[in-house]
Amino acid sequence: MGRHISILNVIQSLRLTFDLDKHPEWRYIFTAAVTHDPSIRNIFLPLTIGASLYMYEIKYIGHLVSFLQENQINALHTTPSIYREILGLLEPGETISSLKYISVGGEKLDRETALALRKRFPAEIISNVYGSTETCVGVSQYEIKENLDSEIPLGQVFHNNRLGVLDEFNNPVPLHVIGEICVEGAALASGYHNQPEMTQEKFKPSFLDETKTLFRTGDLGKQTAPGIIEFMGRKDNQV
Repeated sequence: MGRHISILNVIQSLRLTFDLDKHPEWRYIFTAAVTHDPSIRNIFLPLTIGASLYMYEIKYIGHLVSFLQENQINALHTTPSIYREILGLLEPGETISSLKYISVGGEKLDRETALALRKRFPAEIISNVYGSTETCVGVSQYEIKENLDSEIPLGQVFHNNRLGVLDEFNNPVPLHVIGEICVEGAALASGYHNQPEMTQEKFKPSFLDETKTLFRTGDLGKQTAPGIIEFMGRKDNQV
């Protein structure tokens, strides 16, 4: 059960992080189904800026590329899989020059795809967003640069949130030791609708402050340096 404060927090964090308010002329595209949780962010981010939002239903990748080019779309958020299909469709040296803000999420972004996006598109911003439905699909982001020399870390935590890697007893694990990625802060949902047992299992009192809630994501990760968390996969079979 998502909260209004959660979506407001992620939208405000994106606006502040990338100074998006200075570009009300940018054209955003909406490609997700309205039943898919990223749709909330993808609808209200441009509207709170005063930017244009183009509604689009993906038919096939060639049609999407044509739509982006013909309508001079500036901001696109979709999955690594879709971006790989776009890259595969474009001719060598061809780009989509209108794209200024490329946002990636929904799946793990590999270094090869990240560098291919950075090399192919002259976008001002290429950002990988980490999050889940329980964290309003966005709790951190990592901006892709040309000198990327490692796997994509979770990156900068959005305002009013905290990320950590914990063991099964909610203790922080040492550097380079794999644990479960946990989230605390404004991003969190209030729980699962009509599923109190699952809510109690996943949403626990914070080890720092028992008046606050800690969400166990089910994602595995490790700190490769203080504050730098690398995603390592899932504890279960969830995609």
